Amino acid sequence: MPWPAAVLRKALHRLGHEVVEAHDGEAAWGMLEAEPVRVVVSDWMMPVADGLDLCRRIRARRGQEYIYFILLTSRDATEENSRAAADAGVDDFLTKPLDLSSCGRACAWPSAF
Repeated sequence: MPWPAAVLRKALHRLGHEVVEAHDGEAAWGMLEAEPVRVVVSDWMMPVADGLDLCRRIRARRGQEYIYFILLTSRDATEENSRAAADAGVDDFLTKPLDLSSCGRACAWPSAF
């Protein structure tokens, strides 16, 4: 696992979250179908299916619990990138290098429901 993913996993564990990991968008989709989660933290750039593809597939599901989707990216937070993320159904858009306190706040919000 790449170093940034290990740091994120450790930080989310410290915040009290259970972490389930997938190394690409297709694997993540399979895991979600087998065992739904309340929050997805996904990288934009992943092999097989990227974060936007994964989010679109999640949003296309009908009759399922809402999944809060946080997209991580090293891309600039331009208007175009933000719009692409919003159009895909992304709830929160965080840029790398990741500020772990921002990620913690983003992950804490859906836990309130």
